[in-house]
Amino acid sequence: MKEDELSFICILDEVNSTNLFLENFAINFKGKRLKPLIVFSKFQSSGKGRGDNVFLSPRGGLYFSLLLSNIKPKVYLPLQVGIYFSEKISNFTKLPIEVRWPNDLIIKDEKIGGILIEVKGEKVIIGVGVNVEKSLARKVKDQKTGYLNKYLEDPIKVKDLYELVINWIDHDFFNFIKEPLNLKKWEDYSYFKINDKLIWQEKGEYFEGIYKGITKEGFLKVDFRVEEKKLLTVDKIMRI
Repeated sequence: MKEDELSFICILDEVNSTNLFLENFAINFKGKRLKPLIVFSKFQSSGKGRGDNVFLSPRGGLYFSLLLSNIKPKVYLPLQVGIYFSEKISNFTKLPIEVRWPNDLIIKDEKIGGILIEVKGEKVIIGVGVNVEKSLARKVKDQKTGYLNKYLEDPIKVKDLYELVINWIDHDFFNFIKEPLNLKKWEDYSYFKINDKLIWQEKGEYFEGIYKGITKEGFLKVDFRVEEKKLLTVDKIMRI
């Protein structure tokens, strides 16, 4: 088996969080180098979002996490993963999937999914969630949500995506995330476009600025008042 090849695949009916499942699994192998693992779940009771946010995960969505121990994560890894799956899903569905910095998957101004990267010691857990067959069971404050089948003439089933995702990952995912951040490809899939007016929240305070792209390290560049500001993380961000 290759170093970068899935060695363990698990599909669960229900779990609290696929990220947490792999985090607990990895505890038993502390200090040991593991080959990549992937866990899918049909339902998450406590799906993890950024910070203390919960990622709502009803049945009808694609939820999975990868456990890696053979990479040194870069700051831009969430963007890299976002680009990868946006491109793959776009090519498969012919829908215009975009990435809203730093980790949301968007279609037609509606959030359909997200990426969560967690570093646990020497291991990295990559979580991905996508609404496929239906939207969320309840509305999310300040956020339009959607799902893939809303825009497809021929609806797809989540169960039909598992093998597809596994094939994607085994084919070129590991090589892709080791490459430098491709700024041109980022702009191709970015929800924010150059000169868009943005509003974001940091520590409870709101700011406005003009989007000017990202740095090679993955920082968001905005014209803020009379200077350029580089953002690594914010509480929330939107286009106005």
